[in-house]
Amino acid sequence: MENQAITQKPHTESDAPFEAQRYQITGGELNAVLKTYGLTQKEFGKHIGKSRVTVCRMIAESKKIKLRFAQVLEKVVGVEIYTMVIKQYRERQARRLEHAIKSKELQLEAERLRKEKREEQRLRKLGMTQSAGK
Repeated sequence: MENQAITQKPHTESDAPFEAQRYQITGGELNAVLKTYGLTQKEFGKHIGKSRVTVCRMIAESKKIKLRFAQVLEKVVGVEIYTMVIKQYRERQARRLEHAIKSKELQLEAERLRKEKREEQRLRKLGMTQSAGK
């Protein structure tokens, strides 16, 4: 293992944010890598000295996993697969978040317009009532 050289492409500026958080992965990201590579929770558990139940819990909790577990995962599946899957997962999550924000903005705008319309109707009704009373 010590003699194996890992070939990596040179880092570009766009890789900088990823490199800074390369091993800060969540349970969801761990699950995505395991599924893509075809590694079971039990097999990964053997690599890190934990049970399948512990690996399952790490995935379910969706918290950041320990640095050493992320490093073992990268070593087991390979740098290329690890990097590709994590980047894709994060891009998908960013798109989902962006979509959720836009959706929420649209909901708020629709609610504002409904309130505005109700207020206009109330004022029209009030205006009719006041002019009828004169």
